[in-house]
Amino acid sequence: MQAIQRCAALLLFCAPILAQGYEFGCRDEKATYIPEEIIEPGYTLDCEASTELWGFELTLRFDCPPWRILVPAHQECQGDFLWGHYCTIDKALELEYYVCDCNLEGSTDDLLSGNGCNCEYVSSAGQVEDFATKRCELY
Repeated sequence: MQAIQRCAALLLFCAPILAQGYEFGCRDEKATYIPEEIIEPGYTLDCEASTELWGFELTLRFDCPPWRILVPAHQECQGDFLWGHYCTIDKALELEYYVCDCNLEGSTDDLLSGNGCNCEYVSSAGQVEDFATKRCELY
């Protein structure tokens, strides 16, 4: 008898969903935010700049990557649950490729604050797919 009552309760719970024609292929998943990332090689250029300060020569040494790739913030499908929604491809975003060199002509403030690298955009380094969360269709 309890089994019949449970089945009846389940049918009563599901009836509104079935009446709306809920799409049973819906994955109940949302897109997950992935923050912007800068990719650099595992090696750097050795940079050195000298300046005179109060009669003393001051030499600053810093590292600068030879290139950078900027991966823009985007969304991915990673299985995060959201009932009645699905994750799907929205658009492609460009990866930006920069070539960097030592900026030895910057001001002392630039060098001390770590802005001694001069990076310029060169081209696209490919694409990353950006996903979106869509509501499952009712039919």
